[in-house]
Amino acid sequence: MERILFFSHGDKGGVGKSVVSTFATEFFLSRGLVALVETDPRQPDVAVRYGGDPDVTVVTSSLNRAGDSENAMTKFGLWLEKEGPDQVVVNLPSGAGETIDEHSELIRSVADQLGYRLVVVYALEKGPVATAVMIESLKNGLLSAVDVENRFIAYPLYKGDPEVFEWHNSKKREEGLIGEITIPALKSTSALSKLEKTPGRLSSLTAFDYMPPGWGIVEQASIRRWYKFGLEAIKPVLGGDE
Repeated sequence: MERILFFSHGDKGGVGKSVVSTFATEFFLSRGLVALVETDPRQPDVAVRYGGDPDVTVVTSSLNRAGDSENAMTKFGLWLEKEGPDQVVVNLPSGAGETIDEHSELIRSVADQLGYRLVVVYALEKGPVATAVMIESLKNGLLSAVDVENRFIAYPLYKGDPEVFEWHNSKKREEGLIGEITIPALKSTSALSKLEKTPGRLSSLTAFDYMPPGWGIVEQASIRRWYKFGLEAIKPVLGGDE
């Protein structure tokens, strides 16, 4: 099995990093065991969903620790070396670029030496400031350390169609420096509320032969549709077309 070290990145809150991590975890689970690394111990939202899953190893690692990020990164690298999981999802917190980007060469070096394909998806905000931060990462940060075919920006569709994002209309976009995917929007507030309160794999919660307690048929159908589009978006990123 190909070894993949996947980072869900994006410097703004509420842009879908955890959703991207969830879809990546679901994809990896279809192939075997997964290590899920939550880097914000205060908000381990993805870990809550998979905490009881025997096929998911949940790890907490404060990679964004101001003033001590290099030691945190060293511990993370030693864990990777010792445990050696084949499929790793790293869910980064908001503002991670302030510390993660300065260690981009270290991350790439560790990935190469341990035989991982390094993949990064950067969830984007609409405005010019967020776009400028992402472009800086392309120049000098984590995105710069990733091969072009393994780095992607993600448009969160619940914020609008790709055309309303500053990056979509940027001349820099025409250079083909980074791939693009879209994060589907779960528009049903009722379905979203039920999903947030129900832990477990999305593949299980949306199965046709199972109805989660307290859910309605329409709510499950909405989540099933959202889940389908999310997997379709993440599969090309992680090699699902092979």
